[in-house]
Amino acid sequence: MDDAEPDPSPDEIPIEQALDALARGLAGVTAAVDGFAEPQQNLLARDYSADLALIHESCEGMRGAIAASGRRVRHEADAAISNIRKDMQNAVGDFNSRMASVGAVQQQN
Repeated sequence: MDDAEPDPSPDEIPIEQALDALARGLAGVTAAVDGFAEPQQNLLARDYSADLALIHESCEGMRGAIAASGRRVRHEADAAISNIRKDMQNAVGDFNSRMASVGAVQQQN
């Protein structure tokens, strides 16, 4: 078809020519969709192993820090409980001594 010729009406276009024009149009649409889809596929197909390894490594570091902090706090809590237990035992011993003294005074009277 020459550019100088007027566009034929749809009824005048031979079926082969219409199918060729349709095929070219579909090829253009397909190329446009493929051009858009390829970067999207690259995002989905990306290997995230290195990123996940870094995340895992930082989580391991945090886990170790949390565990160490927990052990330190537990040790401090155990020491505090031990001191409280000793203080209570001393208080009970003092109380028993005073009660024994009171009992001895009452027996003497």
